[in-house]
Amino acid sequence: MSRTPNSEQLLAIEHQGGVLLKAGAGSGKTFVLVEHIAYLTSLWVQEAGHTEKFEDFIKEKFSQVVMMTFTNKAAGEMKLRLFKRFDELVEEHQSGPWKIAREYLSWLTVTTIDGFCRKLITSGYFPHLSTTADIIFEEQRSSQVERILERWFAENEDLQHPLWDQLIRTKDEIRDSFCRIFNDPGKRKKWKFFSQDEFSDSKLNELIHFLYKLNNVDEFISLIENYDVPVDANKYEKELIERFQAMGLPEIKDLSTLERYHLECSQKAPSLTAKIKTPELEAISAGYKELRDWVKSTWTMVEEYRENRDTLIIPWFNLLYQIYQYVDERLNPNEGFTFGDIEYYVSLGLDDKKSLFVLGDLNNNVYLSSRNLKGTEVITSSEISTYKIVHANSLVLFEGSLKGIETNLSK
Repeated sequence: MSRTPNSEQLLAIEHQGGVLLKAGAGSGKTFVLVEHIAYLTSLWVQEAGHTEKFEDFIKEKFSQVVMMTFTNKAAGEMKLRLFKRFDELVEEHQSGPWKIAREYLSWLTVTTIDGFCRKLITSGYFPHLSTTADIIFEEQRSSQVERILERWFAENEDLQHPLWDQLIRTKDEIRDSFCRIFNDPGKRKKWKFFSQDEFSDSKLNELIHFLYKLNNVDEFISLIENYDVPVDANKYEKELIERFQAMGLPEIKDLSTLERYHLECSQKAPSLTAKIKTPELEAISAGYKELRDWVKSTWTMVEEYRENRDTLIIPWFNLLYQIYQYVDERLNPNEGFTFGDIEYYVSLGLDDKKSLFVLGDLNNNVYLSSRNLKGTEVITSSEISTYKIVHANSLVLFEGSLKGIETNLSK
């Protein structure tokens, strides 16, 4: 080792599992990263360096490591220092396993963030994305969306729809919203699987409960629930606190419980006069007002929603969904793709799914790419089995794999 790490650096070098390191310029971040790789390799050498299959073992380990940075210059510097450090380790240990580790160090990926994304794409993993198209940014994607939207409005200017005037009035807002949607993989995916089930009563109940939790309404209710009403209760305690306690003060999880609170809060509440005022009753009075106001505003919102759901809200979203589909179908990957596109297509292809890649021979690029993606398994044709095929949602066969599959499955 060309230099000795300090105690904090050593802690980072020898850490296990996930960790976030924050350090300023010149503090030794690259040094720590390189030494961490060296440290991990020393553990792998101890684990399997004595076995005959150490080559395969170390290739698999290195293939699961990606060192990413922002610039090509920084990535190049990191790679040079990593290879130099392993040259030193080979000289230091003079052992076969370290020489093998140095030989297969290129299986470890050192690149920029965009370089790594490009590597995944050029390996052909995403059939939706061109392997030659440029990477573009949000402004360029927004321009693409705007052009397609203008085309939709031009093609549908004679559309007879009861909400057409509203659509024209909010055209600028719609344009801005769709630009955000197609630059955000999460929003884009949600729209792709849009369904009228989103407007069901069960979804409305979920929203009510979410708002209940978000606004900490349970804290206001607990003030009333936990108050011990005395035997000689005053008017405020009898007509407000006992009344609410008698209803059971359930958690507001759905429309029916919201309605119960709405009915109770609609009744006239007694005043907390100075004669009976105590700190505890003052807190209850303030909490009750918060509860009453929340129930009133939420009930009003729910009533307006239910009144307009079938006549305005669902037709409006159906119309927007038609526009979404039009834009989605006409975004041409050959005109460039964003980093968000990569995340979007990964989420579409790999949510709760398993992709099986079958190689004729070990393909380093595909192996490296797929090892860093959720739900993938890469094997050679000699490792194929009926079980693996049946339990894969998608099967990708590479050139040269079919002959090996026929040979293996016919055994």
